[in-house]
Amino acid sequence: MYFKTTKHENIKFLTAAFALLSFFATQLPAATILTGKMVRVSTPIDGNVYAGAGEIYIDALVNGDLTAGAGELTIRDTIRYDLIAGGGRVRIEGVIGDDLRCGGGDVSLLGQVLGDVLVGSGQLEIGRGAIIYGDLVVGGGEVRVYGRVLGAIILAGGTVTFEGEVEQEAKLRGGELKLDGIFRGPCEIVAGNITLGDKAEFHQGSSLLAKRWRAGFF
Repeated sequence: MYFKTTKHENIKFLTAAFALLSFFATQLPAATILTGKMVRVSTPIDGNVYAGAGEIYIDALVNGDLTAGAGELTIRDTIRYDLIAGGGRVRIEGVIGDDLRCGGGDVSLLGQVLGDVLVGSGQLEIGRGAIIYGDLVVGGGEVRVYGRVLGAIILAGGTVTFEGEVEQEAKLRGGELKLDGIFRGPCEIVAGNITLGDKAEFHQGSSLLAKRWRAGFF
């Protein structure tokens, strides 16, 4: 079951959440608080940043953690340490120096994360060229993985397309799985339907279970 919220309800939620974040941020040293209809970071900032706005664009280095809530969030530069993000649309093109924690309606990861990634979203895409150096944990409606994960994967989604690479253990659950990637570690895959592409590779001893199988291109 899916629940839809109005733009007005989303703004009220983000406003309340950011008010709470602002309170805690004032208790911390070297914290920068950014608010407004639109926030753009175009010069480097030292220390942790707390941002809440309709639109947020990070076009310069944040030399600390970034905690952000926005209708639309775009990261084009480097976050030195952790990114905690919530938004209707989240797009990460830069580098996250440590862990990524993200909840959003539509999330795109096109850059690099040097730590672990935890994402809950309606739609998630990990693009070609994206690299996650730690583990990937995902829950989503539609999940598309085209990049590379150097750690392990735990993934659950309604529809899952995997054309990337995972170096360690992988556990995938979904209603519809399309697999055309490389699983270098042991994997457990359970789905209603599984479609295998001609480039799919699995570690010896892996387990794949489905009600229906299909083979071919997609």
